Amino acid sequence: MSDFKSYIKNNSENNGAESNCVISESEKKQCEEKLKNTAKKYEGKSEDELMGEILKQVAAGKSSGELKNSDIDEFYKKVSPMLNREQRKKLDSIINKIK
Repeated sequence: MSDFKSYIKNNSENNGAESNCVISESEKKQCEEKLKNTAKKYEGKSEDELMGEILKQVAAGKSSGELKNSDIDEFYKKVSPMLNREQRKKLDSIINKIK
């Protein structure tokens, strides 16, 4: 599950200094491009289709040993503070389904 794993890895490498993390302009552009491509891939999909894809990716990651519940917990801890109440509630629901 490269999306969760890469997020956790990238954020743990900066020794917890998330807000002070400095990346090169090249890395920033690569990240932006990857994000745009991912968003485009899922554009127009229904919520059910998106959930199906999440569940599929999580199952693959767990079966290969690349994704553990602790990775999901770490992702949640890092992302949830950036969300509003409604978004956090939705993320809670997704996390409960994938664990």
